[in-house]
Amino acid sequence: MAATLGILVLATVAGLGLWLGKLYLEGRRQPLVHGAHILLGLASFEVLIVLIQGVDDAAGGATRLGGQTTLGLIGLALGVALAAPLISRESRQRRHLMVAAHAGTGAVAILLGIMWMAGL
Repeated sequence: MAATLGILVLATVAGLGLWLGKLYLEGRRQPLVHGAHILLGLASFEVLIVLIQGVDDAAGGATRLGGQTTLGLIGLALGVALAAPLISRESRQRRHLMVAAHAGTGAVAILLGIMWMAGL
């Protein structure tokens, strides 16, 4: 049940991220969607922590390692997103680079997380 919730949260974060990417390319902003993306990104971090703690020791370190890798990547994506306004204040190229880094890291984290939770 918890894995299903985690997959649902990650899929929703991905969907909102794709929508925000489309809006970014169009030069539009939707603060409500942006806020929901941030909150669900933080929620996915929390869900992963709970799921990693729920992995029993009999499953072995490889199972736990997949969740920890996902957690690290989501943490990196969150860090890039939080640092982006500070780093890219004056440069449009830096802003594009930070958005691309956040999107790439987030996409890999979400795919890895869904695969880990689905048991693939």
